[in-house]
Amino acid sequence: MGRLLRELAPNCGVYHVTCRGNDKQQIFNCSSDYQKFIEILSHTKEKRPFKLYHYALMPNHYHLHIECTAESKLPTIMKIINHRYSMFHKTKYHRFGRLWEDRYWSELIKDEYHAAMCGPYIELNPVRAGFVSKPDDWQWSSYESYLNKTRSPEDIDPHYFLDGNYENELREYLAIIKAFSLVPGTKPLFCTRYQNTP
Repeated sequence: MGRLLRELAPNCGVYHVTCRGNDKQQIFNCSSDYQKFIEILSHTKEKRPFKLYHYALMPNHYHLHIECTAESKLPTIMKIINHRYSMFHKTKYHRFGRLWEDRYWSELIKDEYHAAMCGPYIELNPVRAGFVSKPDDWQWSSYESYLNKTRSPEDIDPHYFLDGNYENELREYLAIIKAFSLVPGTKPLFCTRYQNTP
């Protein structure tokens, strides 16, 4: 049976995207691997512009919350990101065969609730996996950028939900993160992809 068609917005859209290493193997083995992936994100944004709102890089998978444009569609963006990192990883570790378990998984974000919960779901991923006790202890996610109100081209873009009073809305976002952090096992988004995989 052929692959199911991926749900894509007709022109541009906001997506939750994730991809895991083949056979659940680690795709990030050290700090320089994580940093290389972030560099690839930045380089891809320059070549095929898109907005990156949230991310979390885990040892054997990653999560992205991105918005595409009519000029830079999701399949093109993801092909560049996954191909470039795969080539880097294979060269560095002298590996053969595929790095990724399958093609990336994506979910089109259709409503405000889904959009609001996507960031907390992604940034709390390291906490749910048991790697850290709070999200700001995980270096390889976008949470610190919101916490410290920093923005840089290789990091995250101004979030589309922060379009009113920035300070108030940012405070509300951080409160959402804190609320879910205080309740072990609570998931802020109904996403089951890799949720039980560290």
